[in-house]
Amino acid sequence: MCRGVPGQPGGGGGYQSSVPAGVSTRTDRGLRSDTTGIRLSALRGLKRLGPAAKDAVPDLVRALKTDDDINVLHDSVEALGAIGQDAADAFPVIVNLLQSKKINRKKGVDALKRIDAERAGTVNIPGG
Repeated sequence: MCRGVPGQPGGGGGYQSSVPAGVSTRTDRGLRSDTTGIRLSALRGLKRLGPAAKDAVPDLVRALKTDDDINVLHDSVEALGAIGQDAADAFPVIVNLLQSKKINRKKGVDALKRIDAERAGTVNIPGG
């Protein structure tokens, strides 16, 4: 059984309809947790889902903008990279983090390349 996309027929609360029932809702709540370990666990789940986690992009972008934990930032960037082209909204946020040196250069550049390789090649990133 799968949990649907909110607002669609058969939809529920959470992410992609191809995600097994219960996983998406737990991940959604996990990203909003006050406990770093729970946020990291949710992010690791999203990384494993890859493109199927595309509905999580707004929450991942929010994490990049608001979370101070470096591990959460890195896992968020990696999850966005795993999502790929559907994470295009995160591209400028990742660039900003790279330019301000708030995230690991390799992780950020790898994510940008997976999101949009052509555009990534035009970005000026310090340290490389």
